[in-house]
Parts: sequence; C-alpha cells; structure tokens
Amino acid sequence: GGEFILLAAQEGVGKTEFLRALEYHVLKETPAGVNIGIIHLEETKGRAIKGLIGYELKSPVHLPDSMVNKEDMKAAYRVLTKGDNRVHYYSHFGSDDISVILGMVQFLLGPCGCKFLFLDHISMVVSGIDTDDERKSLDFISTRLKMLAESYNATVVCVSHVNDEGKTRG
Repeated sequence: GGEFILLAAQEGVGKTEFLRALEYHVLKETPAGVNIGIIHLEETKGRAIKGLIGYELKSPVHLPDSMVNKEDMKAAYRVLTKGDNRVHYYSHFGSDDISVILGMVQFLLGPCGCKFLFLDHISMVVSGIDTDDERKSLDFISTRLKMLAESYNATVVCVSHVNDEGKTRG
C-alpha cells in the first residue's frame, strides 16, 4: 500500500494487456474483501470485463467469433471477483478533465475501499486539456495520485506512453 507505479512503453507493445494481467492476478491472489478500481480510458467497461473473463476462461471472449455464451461469462466473472461490488469501473472513452479523474480516484480509494487502482493511461488524461505545458500537467496528476495512494494506503498502477526516444511523454 501507498505505492504509485508507472508502467511506461511505446504505443502498441501491450501495456494495456500487461495491466489487465496484473488486474487478473490481483483478483485471483487477494481475498474477497480486497476491492480494486479500474479506469481504462481507451476501452469500454464491457471490453475491460471481457478481458478479465478471457483470462479466467483462457479464451479470447472479447472477439466476435467467441463461442463462449453469456451465462458462462457471467459465471466466470462471479468466480473471478469472489462476490459482488469488489471491482469498481470508471469508463470514459477518451480524455477527461484532470479534476474529474482525480475525484474518481479519490472516490474509488475512499468510499469504494479499493486497495488497488489501475489507470490506463495517464497520458490520455492530459492529452485533452488546453495547456501549454503537458509536463506540468503530468507532474501535477502524478503527484496527486501518489498522495492519494499514500493517504489511502493503496497501490495505484498507471500506464504511460513514451516517445520514440523512450522518454515519457511530456
């Protein structure tokens, strides 16, 4: 608890899938009372859920030609989450205001009691704001996320893109 972890890599190398594997691992290896929060800004809630179910069933259930029926997916999700209200999602395809994202993180860590929070991706949070200094915006949100992780004794894991030189954007 109290950790802020940043996973950084170039676009298209599998950061989201790696993050999903971490989400799945946390769900499998922690007891039912340990809640997690998931904020995926590049995909819908349904896609995020199907990704986790796919790990549980060892089948790509998100693909249109998946032969897995909805009842089997629901049953797998119930087994994976070990009960109701353990996994909390915030889905918003595209960028959102920094204060909205930080407010949602605070809500997930506070009232929802999440001990793990996964944010994919931090770069997108600042990409839609009107600023001349993306670096300052990334510094601001990173500092706030670290402070929230510490104050709620939670682990916050974020994804960030890097540029062609391997440097974090901004």
